[in-house]
Amino acid sequence: MLNRVRVPARWQRYLSWALVIAGPLIVYYRTLLPGIGYGDTAEFQRVSPTLGLAHITGYPLYTLLGWLWSQLPLGSSAAWRMNLFSAVLAVLALGTLYGSGRRLGQRRLVTVVSTLTFAFSLTFWLEATHAEVYALATLLLSALIYALLRWRAGDLPLWAAALILGLGLAHHRTILLLAPGALLFVLLTRRPAWPELLRCLPALLLPGLLYLYIPLQAQPWAVSYTHLTLPT
Repeated sequence: MLNRVRVPARWQRYLSWALVIAGPLIVYYRTLLPGIGYGDTAEFQRVSPTLGLAHITGYPLYTLLGWLWSQLPLGSSAAWRMNLFSAVLAVLALGTLYGSGRRLGQRRLVTVVSTLTFAFSLTFWLEATHAEVYALATLLLSALIYALLRWRAGDLPLWAAALILGLGLAHHRTILLLAPGALLFVLLTRRPAWPELLRCLPALLLPGLLYLYIPLQAQPWAVSYTHLTLPT
């Protein structure tokens, strides 16, 4: 009798999303760094809530989004809220990874298992539980792939993918490593018309204006400090 039981497709979708979103979020929350970290973590815990400046390259997108997040009435300290920020970003990245797998035609079970395997890999789990820039970087990388797949299916304009790439460049420039593959994907899918490409240009370039935050926010002593060198 059990082999005749069929779960409705809608409930299969709900269960799958619950596994890849709610499951990791609960685990990340339970294993979250409870307070102030050290090194870059301590820096980001301070920089975003105070609208300060992080080390090179400045990470303006992360800083501004982190500031907005830190204003939410969550937890007992800004440091803890920034740790939670990483967890939420990581879970959103998992959602886009799962969506990409399904868009590529993978079976639901295979996609769930592979997404959860990535979710609980040591490196990603670590970055999801303390304030760092890598959860947002992963989200932008996975979102770019998902947007390109949606574009291929005709569900999303190409400029949306260009915007995500531009936001990635305003955050962590390792997304440039994905740019050649993204361009090849577009060309192999179909050659976009010139009007479509022209709409992509401002979407790609405008996020770069976020870097204006750095000179506008920098104090004179901070600018001069970056040119100091220690004696050898």
